Amino acid sequence: MLGGESRLYVLNFALSLALAVVLLASGILYFRKMERTFADVI
Repeated sequence: MLGGESRLYVLNFALSLALAVVLLASGILYFRKMERTFADVI
């Protein structure tokens, strides 16, 4: 496992990276939208 030859599957890596970016961006947008609502309550 470690130290051996590992193959990086570019398509899988690109898909997972794109999914992570989409989830991060949507989370930031959702937080900014909802921030006004819960900032007044706390």
